[in-house]
Amino acid sequence: MLLKNSKPLKSLILLDYQYDGVSLYLLGINKSVRLISISTDSLEPLTNATLEFPVHLVSKPCIDDSYVYLPTKVGNILAVEKYSGDIAHSLDLGSMMIMSDLYCDEKNLYCMGGLPLSNGAAISSDNFCLNILDKHSGKKLAQGQCLPSTPNLITVDDDIWCIAKREIHRYSKEAELKGVESTKYQSSYSPIITDSYVVAASKTGVLEIFDKDTLARHNNITVGRNSSPPAIMNNSLYWFLQSGVVAVDLQTSKVSKLSDVPNNIVSSTCLNKGIFFGCNSAGEIISVDVESGDLNRLKLSKSPLWKPVATNDTLFVASREHLYQIEVSQCQNAQ
Repeated sequence: MLLKNSKPLKSLILLDYQYDGVSLYLLGINKSVRLISISTDSLEPLTNATLEFPVHLVSKPCIDDSYVYLPTKVGNILAVEKYSGDIAHSLDLGSMMIMSDLYCDEKNLYCMGGLPLSNGAAISSDNFCLNILDKHSGKKLAQGQCLPSTPNLITVDDDIWCIAKREIHRYSKEAELKGVESTKYQSSYSPIITDSYVVAASKTGVLEIFDKDTLARHNNITVGRNSSPPAIMNNSLYWFLQSGVVAVDLQTSKVSKLSDVPNNIVSSTCLNKGIFFGCNSAGEIISVDVESGDLNRLKLSKSPLWKPVATNDTLFVASREHLYQIEVSQCQNAQ
């Protein structure tokens, strides 16, 4: 890994950044909300829009070919044109509060909402349900049944998966409940979905593996304490632990140690072309070749780094002060 370029963030407080296959989009606050698209080659800005609305500080936006969908504090979602920064339309959750990151496919947008109810003395928002909205019209298409606690751990593939308390819930894309299965441990991350399995993972290092079709329990594996989410490739799971890096074959439950170097990963993780990336509290980005186990470090900042995002031969990570562009082309032969 080599540092290719960096971009000072100056007074911009970065909330999120995403890659749409062409450009990198930065969402931040500098007096007002800013949506900035930049070239992944030169880091030069392509668009720079100022948006006057109360942005949601926790839930993450989603992006498609035309729009960036931005959650707000007041319960609606704004479809912002990627190239002009103009607000095209709004998606309305009614009186609900947005309680999860946003997800979208070709037709719809998905998120969890909190339903405020009055008990006569106060307003409670302890009732949560799945919301499905038409991306183009902004209308709510369906709403799932109430869940027992904040189901902010959500994953979307052919179905919609969420974890609430110690339960995995499976919904169709019409909000029909297709299955519920109990977990023995409190999950710390969104459900991990493969072609064959659904996995619930905890920070204590427990993996609870279920058959994707039937939700029958396949196995439990304890691998070690951690502070970052695992990544998946085919039916193998890769995880930065406090004690090193492991690979888990979900079918056989075999655990292989890729590295025994402590890493203290605190960011989200990224698995791209056979290379597993994470960032630690010491301002380093760490890469592990999942075939050879080779581990590399690159010191970039005195402050913690977060959210590695892969764009072909380049990796982006951010600190409080800078956005960094990392050259990783020497790793491209690893598959």
